[in-house]
Amino acid sequence: MKISVVELTTKNHSVMLLNWSNLCKENGWECNIITTKECYDIVRDDLPPLLSKTIFDRYSLKNFIKLWKSIKDSDFVVYNTVQSNFTTYLLMFFLNKNNLLTIHNSNSWFEGFLFFNEYIGEEEKQSFRYFFLLLRRCGVKFIRKVLLSRTKYLIVNSLNMKEYIESRFDSKCDILVIPFSLKQRVIKNTNEVKKTVVYPGGVDFLRKSYDSIIRVASDFPELDIHFLGRLGNDDESNKLRAFLKSNDISNVYTYDSYLSQEEFDRVMLSSDLLFSDINVQYRNEVYGLTKDSGVSYLMAEYGIPLVVNSDFNNVSCLNDSTIYYHSYEDLCLIFNRYLSSSYIDYKKEIVSSRVAISLPLIAKNIRDCLEKSESVYEVSS
Repeated sequence: MKISVVELTTKNHSVMLLNWSNLCKENGWECNIITTKECYDIVRDDLPPLLSKTIFDRYSLKNFIKLWKSIKDSDFVVYNTVQSNFTTYLLMFFLNKNNLLTIHNSNSWFEGFLFFNEYIGEEEKQSFRYFFLLLRRCGVKFIRKVLLSRTKYLIVNSLNMKEYIESRFDSKCDILVIPFSLKQRVIKNTNEVKKTVVYPGGVDFLRKSYDSIIRVASDFPELDIHFLGRLGNDDESNKLRAFLKSNDISNVYTYDSYLSQEEFDRVMLSSDLLFSDINVQYRNEVYGLTKDSGVSYLMAEYGIPLVVNSDFNNVSCLNDSTIYYHSYEDLCLIFNRYLSSSYIDYKKEIVSSRVAISLPLIAKNIRDCLEKSESVYEVSS
């Protein structure tokens, strides 16, 4: 069986190319990736050297013939991200009937237009530009509806998303669950308290809050707290820098540029607790329900317990090793315990529970679905 995997949109989703390469290897399938140089460079060192691939410096519609030639003999075509290049995807979905579409925002795909006005400012609604925004939104909604009608399997990153879609929408195709990342490192058991906490991801004041962890940093000066992602140069970011400096909070570490994978790994491996304060309701999506957060997969990959606000719903198999808090008083109790125990029992729980989202199990689930589908197709032909 030959699987072609397309990622032409965002480098942040490059890890899914690696996922499919490993899934195909596990199942004895041929894998063919089609992506941009920016995406490929992120995962190239982890991909097999002889992997079949087509790399575009920057994809545009004029490259469509080359794109089509690279996938036309595939048994299935996987689309990791569909957020732009809609004309290309319309053509691809009509030319190929075995399409696997990954969606990252459930409501945007199934109810996108209904929520449009909720995140357009009142001032913008009064402008002439609003008409074109509305027109474009109608077009995107129509295209998404067409793509869904031409999809054989829908892919989501978690069981939470799958259950949400199945309970709320009339999805015409089967839904497969493939975690955003299938990386899982060997975990060394140790009772050592490293006193290093990581708040992962780029600093984003719309999606996350930082007040409580800065207060923790002030009240627990023995901790080293890393905001492990780029801190920008916008007004909010500069206010954060100024606040940390003026209040002499020296145990919070920020990064002015994107981290290399080596630097990211170094900090993650030196820590033993993850923290996040997620603004769960983001535009028309709900983190942990209609879309996923990458922090769940870092938790599984590195075997590090997560402290997170209680209104976030983690990936189901990791719930028992997630430490939810309701208030700042809860956080104080959590960090006091952390300093004495390092939550070693939670680490052991992660290692056993993450099997549910491990490569061998996911590969088997995908194999059972696709090979059954392929055999049905051969019989009907």
